[in-house]
Amino acid sequence: MKTALGGPNDSPEKILICDDERGIVRFIQVNLERQGYSVACAYNGKQALELLEGVDGLTMPVFDKVLIDLMLPIVDGIDLLKWIRFHDHTKGTWVGLMVHHLRDCDRSDLAPLHPDKYLVKPIDPNSIFS
Repeated sequence: MKTALGGPNDSPEKILICDDERGIVRFIQVNLERQGYSVACAYNGKQALELLEGVDGLTMPVFDKVLIDLMLPIVDGIDLLKWIRFHDHTKGTWVGLMVHHLRDCDRSDLAPLHPDKYLVKPIDPNSIFS
């Protein structure tokens, strides 16, 4: 069985979920917390950027993994993914991109940004990291 423990002190992995659909965020959050993850939530790209730029994030990533909806208000999912990939302290962070349709996964502008996984909604929280 996969565990959410990850650090040298067996502290839970820290996950950031960013989606403007609060029901989806809450559903994923509750399920990931049940699996042992520590979860933070943002409801638009600007909130996510503020969390990613946290004080601890200046030299080390604040989050181990990030789930981003492709369609976000204020700062969209593509710009958020670009920000993650082009900053030294976050460029190696695992990123799952949440999409509504499989055709969203075929976008050529996403390939250079290397999302680690595409998650088609509705998402099964038990298969996010498998």
